[in-house]
Amino acid sequence: KDELELSLSQFPSSKAYFYLDRVRKKLIEREGKEGDPPKIMLDHKDEEIWTRDDPVVVSGTVENEQFVSGITIREKPVFLDGSKSRITFKETLQLAQGLHPIAVEAQNLMGKTAKKTLLFHVDREGPLITFEAIETDDSGLITIRGSVYDEAQVVSLTIQGRVVPLQKGAEVFFAERILGKDKSLEFVAEDRLGNETRAEVTL
Repeated sequence: KDELELSLSQFPSSKAYFYLDRVRKKLIEREGKEGDPPKIMLDHKDEEIWTRDDPVVVSGTVENEQFVSGITIREKPVFLDGSKSRITFKETLQLAQGLHPIAVEAQNLMGKTAKKTLLFHVDREGPLITFEAIETDDSGLITIRGSVYDEAQVVSLTIQGRVVPLQKGAEVFFAERILGKDKSLEFVAEDRLGNETRAEVTL
């Protein structure tokens, strides 16, 4: 073990890593310790994540006293030089719009495994604006009724730059009265991830 570690410190090679792992495994077997599966610590605060990032980053640390020998993300192996008691990883994923469960699995030299799953909601589209009615009275006031929908939750709506008071949620309803002095009205809706929808309605 000492000779292999000295060799790797002077000139890393896949062959030396391979034999060092075999030696470590034999030493663990001699000790006869049961040992625990690897501990996966992800950098994400929540297991369910809403994001508009492209690409999406999955990162964290795996540690185990019986040496981490493999890490996979979505069943694809993360490149490792060799087994280590603590490994930090960072992988980028190309995820399309929608819901994506991402499994992170780790294994030690004795074959014990651990798994954690992240649920990514990828949303890069702005809210959907729906108009139920646009009516004009004799005084020139325009009454606009409608709703704004976004699965990531709607946070704001403006009409001609004027902020419309809203209750935050996935679907919110609005009813506004505006003096019809312009030929068109601009609507801007935004969700909590920063995605915007702009719509112009000709009067």
